Amino acid sequence: MKRLLALICVASILAAGEPTLPDGGLPTVVPVGAGSYASRPPRDQNKRPWLQGREGYGDDSQIFSRMRLCVAPEHRGPVPSTDWWTSLVSKRWSGDLWAYPAVARAVPTGVEVGCPRAWTIEDNGKKARMNPAVRLLVGGDGFVPLHAEAVSWGDWHVRFRLPAADGRALDATIAHGMPFTWISCDRIDPWIEIGEAKLSGAGAGTGAADRLGLEIAGEAWGCYAPPGTRFTRTGTRLALHFAGKVRWLALALLPAIADLDRLAPYAAVVPRSTRVTWVYEPAAGCVQTTWTVEAEDLDGTGRKDVLQGWIPHHYLPPSKPAFAIDSLRYA
Repeated sequence: MKRLLALICVASILAAGEPTLPDGGLPTVVPVGAGSYASRPPRDQNKRPWLQGREGYGDDSQIFSRMRLCVAPEHRGPVPSTDWWTSLVSKRWSGDLWAYPAVARAVPTGVEVGCPRAWTIEDNGKKARMNPAVRLLVGGDGFVPLHAEAVSWGDWHVRFRLPAADGRALDATIAHGMPFTWISCDRIDPWIEIGEAKLSGAGAGTGAADRLGLEIAGEAWGCYAPPGTRFTRTGTRLALHFAGKVRWLALALLPAIADLDRLAPYAAVVPRSTRVTWVYEPAAGCVQTTWTVEAEDLDGTGRKDVLQGWIPHHYLPPSKPAFAIDSLRYA
């Protein structure tokens, strides 16, 4: 599926598995066309102290070139070092991964999903944070992950995994502008910490269903799963019991609880490749950008259409793209 979008993309690259140079080794010049770059920063730039008026904090790239990157064993090649999800590869557990409209993070007990809506001022006005009022936690019975690791990524999405010592894993995918957080459950019976949420929709009954509405702290969420799934609530925990071998769930931030059924056709369609390409036309004074999403249908029915939103300034007002869904907006 292709979309047009005006976008400027800047990325820097951190080489995975860069060999450790011996102490005292000097940078070497690496030719690139008519130019060149240094193989590493000078050692005296590592962790230099703050020198007021002359330079900033010392360079940490020596540390980064030797650190263990948290990427899946099957990955080969460079790893982005300044992307919105880079904390996945530099820490055992991630920081907040801002996918918009929701935010996700990997924690020692599973995957948390929330939606920050307002700033919180701290430290006498010196700091400002956006913390979600609600964080839904997805975990599993007896599931103790070892760490989080990036599996694959594109220009607008990232897929990460929480593996356990027993071989089980949670596999999550998030993407900018997509309201879903997709989680595949490898031999895990998942549960979601939902607090005092009010339940609605087909899954709120005793029968099998593929969706359930959650209303909590003024927010509306949808929980989607394969057909035949049973949802069982015990206190503040919602357990999912899958009917067959297909084991996934998707948490969607809803504009309103009435949109539970409206988003359902897209819940099983997860992005696996996201690419932005562009052509500069100097004579016309414009850049034509093509946005391409390749997706997988977790239910195996062959659906490929994804639901993705854009910030209004991404298109020229007052027009909207022909593929826009009217009245589906987030406050």
